Amino acid sequence: MSTRKRSIGSGLQAFHYQRVGIQVMLNDTGIHPYFPVSENSEVFVADGDHIGLKCVPEGNPKPQVTWHLPGNLTRNSSLVKSHVSFHFENVELEIQNMVRELHGSYVCLAHNSLGTTSYTYIVKYGRITSKAPVLITTPPIIPMRIKPDVFLKYTEHNVTEGDSILAIPCAADGIPNPKITWSAIGSNMPSNAIQYQQFLIIRNIRLDDSRYYLCTATNSEGHASKPVHIIVHPKPHVKPTVTLPPSLQGTYGTTITLTCNVTGYPTPTIKWYFNGKALSTKTNKYEIQNATLAEMGAYTCEATNDAGTSRTDAVFIVHGTAPSLTTTPPQSVMATPNNPPSFTCRASGDPTPTITWEFKPFVGTTSSTYHAELSPDHTTLTLPNITKSGLVTCTASNPFGRVQASSSRHYKILVVGAGSGGCSIAHKFSSKLKAGHVGIIEPSNDHFYQPMWTLVGAGMANLANSGKKMSKVIPKKADWLQTKAMAFDPDKCTVTLETGEQVHYDYLVMATGLQLNYNKIKGLPEGFDKDPSLCSVYDYNYVQKTLPAIQNFKGGNAIFTLPNTPIKCSGAPQQIMYLADEMWTEKGIRDKANIYYNSSLPVIFYVQKYADTLLQVLDRRSITVNYMRNLIEVKTDTREAIFQKLNSSRGETETFKYDFLHVTPPMSTPDPVRESPLVDSTGFVDVDKETLQHVKYPNIFALGDCSNVPTSKTSAAAATQGGYLEKNLNAVMNGKQPFAKYDGYSSCPVITSRGKCILVEFNYDCLP
Repeated sequence: MSTRKRSIGSGLQAFHYQRVGIQVMLNDTGIHPYFPVSENSEVFVADGDHIGLKCVPEGNPKPQVTWHLPGNLTRNSSLVKSHVSFHFENVELEIQNMVRELHGSYVCLAHNSLGTTSYTYIVKYGRITSKAPVLITTPPIIPMRIKPDVFLKYTEHNVTEGDSILAIPCAADGIPNPKITWSAIGSNMPSNAIQYQQFLIIRNIRLDDSRYYLCTATNSEGHASKPVHIIVHPKPHVKPTVTLPPSLQGTYGTTITLTCNVTGYPTPTIKWYFNGKALSTKTNKYEIQNATLAEMGAYTCEATNDAGTSRTDAVFIVHGTAPSLTTTPPQSVMATPNNPPSFTCRASGDPTPTITWEFKPFVGTTSSTYHAELSPDHTTLTLPNITKSGLVTCTASNPFGRVQASSSRHYKILVVGAGSGGCSIAHKFSSKLKAGHVGIIEPSNDHFYQPMWTLVGAGMANLANSGKKMSKVIPKKADWLQTKAMAFDPDKCTVTLETGEQVHYDYLVMATGLQLNYNKIKGLPEGFDKDPSLCSVYDYNYVQKTLPAIQNFKGGNAIFTLPNTPIKCSGAPQQIMYLADEMWTEKGIRDKANIYYNSSLPVIFYVQKYADTLLQVLDRRSITVNYMRNLIEVKTDTREAIFQKLNSSRGETETFKYDFLHVTPPMSTPDPVRESPLVDSTGFVDVDKETLQHVKYPNIFALGDCSNVPTSKTSAAAATQGGYLEKNLNAVMNGKQPFAKYDGYSSCPVITSRGKCILVEFNYDCLP
């Protein structure tokens, strides 16, 4: 065999690939056939040689391949059967033992439901002699003409009445490319049917769309047709479904449209209800014009057809903005005959707030005759010919709330908190000063002696006997401001009340006590309502659960806790434990009880003398003490108490099962105090521990639990501090330096059983 380079050598087999520059057609149903490869569309084959012609189209759905042979050759002719074979679903055409009669055009047709494309090989025949190959060229190519053929993927389509769209593709091949038309057999095309390119499109399927449709392909060589049968099945009747957003919201004064999404067949009828009352609207949209609070409530959308009725509810909420004062009356105004007092008050809010005014004389009643002049928008009040001093209050209100501001009250001494310490100071100074010179801020209606609640929890005292009405304990000559103190500005000497009023003072005494933070323990306070074995003597409501919890205890683990914050009456957690132990002993179940005292402290008590005595009591009572354990979570469903190990550097926890759990909550100063400039880094009012005078603001003093004096927070300590504070405040008010020095005295009787207690007394040096 010659070693010369030839197109096709004897005994060799060659394959040719095609790359055709055809655009890939994409639509919603697939990809039009195309040829991604093209090489050597014109090939030379020597006499007796072999050749393979590859036709590798791509498309979606996968194209089918057919071949058109040169001249009058067909696949059934004897010449073709002897020399030509087809492989791999017609992808490869193989010519064996090439003869002259097989030269010419070989056309590969690739077609799917989206169309047809073709590629042509020109096969040339030659005979190789010893001198040079003899090339027999093919005659000029005569354009090929092929009668159309129609391809339908399915000849029957089953659809359901009411379907939104049906698209049926029709593909055809032929040369030249045939034109495709759709028609209905035996009738006109339905009004909802159109032809788009090669597709028959029917929208909103109806029962009368059931019929035969014909796809016809036509070119110059003829035409071909194939029918498709569309069968429309009646749509089942479906009970309505109704959906509304669970929460519907709108802005006050605007127009709101509520939309109810309804499905079902046949199309349901719709009714609306508001708070159970039928509305007139019959569509799926209900419009609320100029929404007010009167439109807030439950809206019901109901849909009905012959398959049933469905309804759903949603709550509609109208949003707005509560009034906020942007301009408030001046703190004080001096009235003269030629200069009548004038006050301005403006507010923002949505809807726009209404402004009203009130004047209350400090002496007498509002029935006193006075003349008031208002600006057209009511934002400015003028009081000509006023003869009495008094308080002017502006109120801004809209449907979402009200806010007030007053010409400021001013007190010589302002006390915040009406506990034992606050009431004591208010009594001492209101008896010395004129009426109206001492004010006391306290929101509560009742005054309680809380150390008594330990006895209430043990059944030794009645809760009703632990308190009095606040009006009975506040001095008559002091003004009671029954509201909360919300902010402190010591630089301006003002306290802002919950009403928005700013009260001025010359001297301020902080006696707010402590705030109980049960919420700092996960699972509380809601756990108290779930578990009857969970109790606490520190809260008015929870102390009432303590005695029943002790009485219903049958045995198991009884746990008493002490948090890792300063607390008031630090002996109470031990006292209720000792009293419960005594009750269980008398009941005869003590041997079934495991009593644990889980304390955040590293010792039972910081004064060694009392610690030694208490440890003897604990040992004698077989009570287990776990130090450095801080309660962080209560799981009422499994009755588990989870404690943080304070002595663990890795943040470890320990879980205890409980059958009785007494919780002493974490405590702090009230939030407005803790967030004020008055406190130190621990959140307590920062005072000199001896004089009780604020370290930064000399006109401010503090006593009792809210101060940062380093002693136990007890009623005895607050009572003792009151005497020192009175002397030092008197000195400062008279231009002198505070001189009385509090030594940190505190006292607490630790009751260990009925009729027995350990009287604990000590000072800053922890000396008994």
